[in-house]
Amino acid sequence: MMKLKSYLLVAACLLLTACKVDLYSGLDEKQGNEMLALLLVEGIDAEKAIDKGDTVKLLVDKNQLSNAIEILSRNSYPRDKFATLSDVFPEGGLISTPTEESARYNYAVSQDLAATVSNIDGVLTARVHLVLPNDEQGKKGRNAEKQISKASIFIKHSSNISLDSYIPQIKQMVANSVEGLKYENIAVVLFPSVATFNPIAKTSTDVNLNIIKQFKDLGPWIIFAVVLLIVGLKFDKLSGSAKELYERKRATRE
Repeated sequence: MMKLKSYLLVAACLLLTACKVDLYSGLDEKQGNEMLALLLVEGIDAEKAIDKGDTVKLLVDKNQLSNAIEILSRNSYPRDKFATLSDVFPEGGLISTPTEESARYNYAVSQDLAATVSNIDGVLTARVHLVLPNDEQGKKGRNAEKQISKASIFIKHSSNISLDSYIPQIKQMVANSVEGLKYENIAVVLFPSVATFNPIAKTSTDVNLNIIKQFKDLGPWIIFAVVLLIVGLKFDKLSGSAKELYERKRATRE
């Protein structure tokens, strides 16, 4: 009988949480924790669950799905995944031409530098574009101006954090990471993050209306869960009465 009551309680709990929907899946643990913390701070009813493999997923109340997406998008979540040298040059890959090898190497270096810049506090996303001369250009006798190595760095950052003071350090880091690239040939462009729309400030009335709406959506599930519990209790009571009657008859016979 206790087992039946446990099943009914579990069923009721599942029904009460049935209103949550998947927001993002396949996230690594670190990024999942960061996104969950951000949503909770913003007042979003969210939770983290285990997904396939070593990944996690985020679930939110279906009534807050659009707000959750907007909040994460404004903060550039989920983060970009950057390619590594092993991704660009896999073991056992086909032999490429020198031009292809140079292009792939430049791409790998750009990705690696972008990943490094993205780790700076306040940076939401970063891109590094390299323009590097290769041996083929030199053989064709192009002028020296076109042979100069150049780099452009795009950075989108939090609007409440200024990165202007970091520009010299970023340029120096990139210059030291790319052979033949000079400090003065590196351009860094900063763009503060801007919300796609201005969310209306929550008043006590808005909060109350949101609570009423959530209970309205949960109403049928709550009623069903209560009915399940009542049925379980009634069944438990009837079973107890039947057992008591059986014991009395048995005692009378003896």
